[in-house]
Amino acid sequence: MGLKRIILPTDFSKNARNAIKYAIDVFKDQEAEYFLLNIYREPHATSSSLVSIVDILQKSSEESLVREEKKIRDLFPSMNLNMETVSAYGDTTLQINKLAQEKEVDYIIMGTKGASGLKEVILGSVTADVIQGVKIPLIAVPDRCAFTGFERIGFAADLKEIRSKENLNPMLDLAEAFGSTIEIITVQREVEQPSEEEAMVGYDIHEMLRGIQHKFVRRESNEVIKGIEGYMSETNPDLMVLIPRKTSLWDRLFKISVTKKVALHADTPLLILQD
Repeated sequence: MGLKRIILPTDFSKNARNAIKYAIDVFKDQEAEYFLLNIYREPHATSSSLVSIVDILQKSSEESLVREEKKIRDLFPSMNLNMETVSAYGDTTLQINKLAQEKEVDYIIMGTKGASGLKEVILGSVTADVIQGVKIPLIAVPDRCAFTGFERIGFAADLKEIRSKENLNPMLDLAEAFGSTIEIITVQREVEQPSEEEAMVGYDIHEMLRGIQHKFVRRESNEVIKGIEGYMSETNPDLMVLIPRKTSLWDRLFKISVTKKVALHADTPLLILQD
């Protein structure tokens, strides 16, 4: 895959450290450069006290990063990790995008607070604003999730909106590196037959994935979300890939009511691709 540059955001929690361990396990046989990132913000304060508070927070962030880096290196004593610590002040999404642009980053990998539904998984510590606002692929790792390979990768997206193979490269790179099978999920109404347009879209995707083991998995459901939910709960893929949109699937995922949560497996890491 060549050198991969990866941002590892941390709030110094066990959950964040688990995601970092997961990331290093994924890329341990690849050449990788890691940026251990802590973003701090001031509490509500008056302007007169703000400067001193920010200085204190910066010092605390930098000192905590030094300790955290040591803990991570201790987890991989036989590896000479290429890791740089970065302490940044301000908005999480803006700082991640800034660092990603400066360092030409390939992935963000960060932890989530495990929950029973996709909305809680994403909105735990990885907010919807971050996922929708960042400009590079993001892997969201549930709490206590351990990397065991990517034998099966589930892929759910509006296939008609995929404009080029380049958009899929982060998924394809992982699939190629781990010999994965990509399972392309199509959700159709229970009595509906594939249209001619859908057949053509399927052919286009087949061409984009040429050289990568893949297959189509048809789910029958009157609701896209329930179809994806059923796929995940029944087959338990090693990685689930989604492409956020301002419409369709993404809106449905985040506007769904609390009482109708998307009960996707909290144990499944999510790769969020950017369009």
